[in-house]
Amino acid sequence: MYFNTFGGGHIQCRVGLTVLETIKKEKLHENAETVGNFLLSEFTKLSQKHRLIGNVRGKGLMIGIELVKDKETK
Repeated sequence: MYFNTFGGGHIQCRVGLTVLETIKKEKLHENAETVGNFLLSEFTKLSQKHRLIGNVRGKGLMIGIELVKDKETK
């Protein structure tokens, strides 16, 4: 007997398609880009003011903020 949890059943495929349709219909990818660009810009401004922030990087809502003790040595 073979069992695989990664096999795409009909219900799982329908749910996946519904999620993708919702993302497209509600333009969630565009919102993520807009909000992400705003956050990236604001976090970058904060990094210029505060020594604790070493680096800010990312795309969309996947943003990383590096916290350091010393900006030079990281």
